[in-house]
Amino acid sequence: VNAAIDAGVERFVYLSSAEVYGPNVAGEVRESSDTPQAGNPYADAKVQAEQLCLAAAQRGLLPVVLRPSIIYGPGSASWTVNIAKRLLSGAWGRFEEFGDGLANLVYIDDLAEAILLSLAEPAARGKALNINGPDRVTWNEYFERFNAALGLPPLKSIAPARSRARTLLMDQVGRATDLVRDHFEDRLMDIYLRGGWMSRLMKRIKGKLDATPSSSELTGLYSREARYDDSLARRTLGYHPRVSLDQGLAASVAWLRHQQLAGAEPPCSDDKAAAPLESPPLEAPV
Repeated sequence: VNAAIDAGVERFVYLSSAEVYGPNVAGEVRESSDTPQAGNPYADAKVQAEQLCLAAAQRGLLPVVLRPSIIYGPGSASWTVNIAKRLLSGAWGRFEEFGDGLANLVYIDDLAEAILLSLAEPAARGKALNINGPDRVTWNEYFERFNAALGLPPLKSIAPARSRARTLLMDQVGRATDLVRDHFEDRLMDIYLRGGWMSRLMKRIKGKLDATPSSSELTGLYSREARYDDSLARRTLGYHPRVSLDQGLAASVAWLRHQQLAGAEPPCSDDKAAAPLESPPLEAPV
């Protein structure tokens, strides 16, 4: 912010996150909702950065804060690449009641449009604006439709009791793994690079961890029945998200194939339908 002011920058757009509202929200979440310091380092840092940016209006800067929801599309590691790898693992599924929260997906091109509109619209000065996508879908629906776009067999439903038990077990394994790594990182890396049964075991454990939702995902994010209302951005900026989920997923899968991420091969250039992506080991680098 100081550098922008010193350089004479007038309009400043800060990309925050809808996570500033905290994990315990429900219903329609608007910009007037509380942004508590909830103990999440990422969300708390976003709240503090928002405050700094908006306060800079008194020093001549024209700040706009955007609070995008779940950003997916080409280049998204968390919500495109990692979800694709989980689906390709064969261990992912529908989580029944644990996946019935709203996904609040916004495609990257729609977010880019919101940024450009924020730079051009004087009425946005000093405002924080939610940015969301056009479709209202649950996480279960997102997993199913992404899975279909990848050309994979239909997802199986995973009973809530089984999902919770597996998640709790993998949480314990993950904590134990972190503890061992923190104390023996150099030795573990040496074993990993040497190969052999121990290396294979380490890869298998990591694969299981990556293919299992964490507790914060299963009983938190994927169950959160909140919709981040972007009507203020629509009125102020003229923002209208244009990319439907099906369009966004089609572009995402094409990008995955082109980049050969998650073991994908580029689609054939002839008129034949592209083959499904091949299932890679989840430990493959992104």
